[in-house]
Amino acid sequence: MGIIKVSHLKPEALLSEDVKDRNGRLLIPAGTILTETHIRVIKIWGIVEVEIEDASETDPDSSSAEAIDPEQLQAAETLLQERFLFCDREHPAIAELFRIGRQRLAAQMAKSPPGKRPSQTTSGGRRSSGRGRSGRTAESCEDRFSHIHQLIQKDIKLTTLPAVFKRINETIMNPNSSSREIADLISADTGLSARLLKLVNSVFYGYPSQIDSLSQAVSIVGTNQLSVLAFGIDIVGQFKRISSRDIDMESFWRHSIACGVIARLLASTRNIQNTERLFVAGILHDIGRLIIYHYTPRYATDILEMAGESGKLLRDGEEEYLGGDHSRIGALLLQIWKLPQSLENAVRHHHNPSDSQSILEPAIVHVADIAALALGTGSSGDTHVPPLDPAAWKQLGLSVNGLEPIATQAERQMNEIFQFFCQ
Repeated sequence: MGIIKVSHLKPEALLSEDVKDRNGRLLIPAGTILTETHIRVIKIWGIVEVEIEDASETDPDSSSAEAIDPEQLQAAETLLQERFLFCDREHPAIAELFRIGRQRLAAQMAKSPPGKRPSQTTSGGRRSSGRGRSGRTAESCEDRFSHIHQLIQKDIKLTTLPAVFKRINETIMNPNSSSREIADLISADTGLSARLLKLVNSVFYGYPSQIDSLSQAVSIVGTNQLSVLAFGIDIVGQFKRISSRDIDMESFWRHSIACGVIARLLASTRNIQNTERLFVAGILHDIGRLIIYHYTPRYATDILEMAGESGKLLRDGEEEYLGGDHSRIGALLLQIWKLPQSLENAVRHHHNPSDSQSILEPAIVHVADIAALALGTGSSGDTHVPPLDPAAWKQLGLSVNGLEPIATQAERQMNEIFQFFCQ
């Protein structure tokens, strides 16, 4: 007997343990000889591993690696060793993410022209300023953080919650409101309503039939879920116009959206009802960095230089230079906007979920952030994958064998969702 990944299952394998769904309902009893139909059902229900008789789990890389040049696999591994420098490679989840990342990077390298690496192997989306040292000021870290705090509180573009979301939120809070009223509010913003309908009809949801009205979308997706999506779309629309001399903004948004997509998929494994709020939390998790990059570019340059010179994680450079990292700055902004505590909490603690009194949602964003960086899907300036909080991983209750299906599904959704948000 042995546990085997569903992706490695073959017909005629003999189940040695019952296959159950997440709620414990029996799907296929032990003793069943599997057919193609059984395997398809297992995959549809999101099962990632089963126990079978005479399991001889092959090298997990063997089937996907046989078409890849061993030299490319070795080159990919060398690059990833640097990316994973601060991670415990012995942790099963990190080991699996390293394996998946190596496969994807090697495959990309195989498709690249000779002598040219894929863009995601570059230095975390950072731009080279060509300016050398920026001349760091004598301000204390407390003074610098206080300056950013005051900026957030006084800048009207930052302090004003998007009007459409405010109105939607007020309507939802009214017990006498209807889904029709929510739809009417969103319809008043033609650009937003068109984007919402496009998203609801995309691979993000995968509904089999076309949803052609906002009232239908509200009734199917739900008022809270659609309002959170409306907020996320509006915020990205405002902040994507921000520029930075120190960071590749396309890479920034690719990472943010990848984190949101993976967070939503992770949330679905825990049967969280409103997975859209985890999607938005993932998109906004590094919004504090946008404030640093755009509104205090001198600080951003100094932090990037310090991190590069010392070989530290970027967030450690932020702590040293500002007395607080980007997650704290992002949480301050969400606090000023009076957004739900769960969203602020997920952003504030996405690097240290164990410090939160409510760990689950920060843990989901934490793991999604690490997975997006491990897979090389954009970057907000980091050149390294941050360390995994073992308690956060344990909180998810996810088998490491669930990471590859999530990575594959995220990859399938990413390009369409990125084009949707950033076109």
